[in-house]
Amino acid sequence: ALVGRVEQKLAAKGIKDTTKLVVISDHGFTDFGQKAHLNRWLQEHGYLTAKTAVSQGSFSDVDWSQTQAYGIGLNSLYLNLSGREGKGIVQAGEQENLLNKLCDELLQWEAPNGQPVVNKVWRNKDVFDGPLSAYGPDVMVGFAPGFRASSQTGLGGWEANAVEPNADHWGADHCIDPNAVPGVLFCSHGLGNFPNPSYRDIPMLTIGSKPDASGSAPPPTSSGTESDEVIEERLKSLGYL
Repeated sequence: ALVGRVEQKLAAKGIKDTTKLVVISDHGFTDFGQKAHLNRWLQEHGYLTAKTAVSQGSFSDVDWSQTQAYGIGLNSLYLNLSGREGKGIVQAGEQENLLNKLCDELLQWEAPNGQPVVNKVWRNKDVFDGPLSAYGPDVMVGFAPGFRASSQTGLGGWEANAVEPNADHWGADHCIDPNAVPGVLFCSHGLGNFPNPSYRDIPMLTIGSKPDASGSAPPPTSSGTESDEVIEERLKSLGYL
């Protein structure tokens, strides 16, 4: 529908036949029939402890004095780290072994039907850098196709089962292992030689090429000091500092 509207506008200006239309996507898309409740999985494996046995819960139900890790956000897992979290219990010397154990067990997570729930996991040090990387998740969870973190996980909550069928209105997106929903970079360079170019032609044009940035100004840089101050105040207001 969108492409049709663009073509109509081009036709109205009399330039449709002489205009090359390129469509790009920064990521793929797929459906997910199963919801993964990461915080329920953490409970079942002894990493997160609730104050009382509840089938549904949120961070207000967590016994932080007995909790080593928690999930919030669609793919993010954090250690309850002493000195960073307000009620952190994991000491710096325990961090490495705990992360290794968590990552190993996440990769063994299976749905009731035996399907793997997680394709891949990434440690913070493998995907983040810069002065604010310490505020990023300790583990990024790449869910397998067909699975995605539940909306409850996104807010720090959980349900009765670690995996359940997805009956929500939201049934598809790209928040899984990025290798399973790759984006595609299209380049219009050289399209003049293609009278009727297809998106299948464009990747071939870029093989062996390097982007030409000679006419582009470098992006502005920042020390990050301002952002650090904003984040620090936010963490203080939440009781983490």
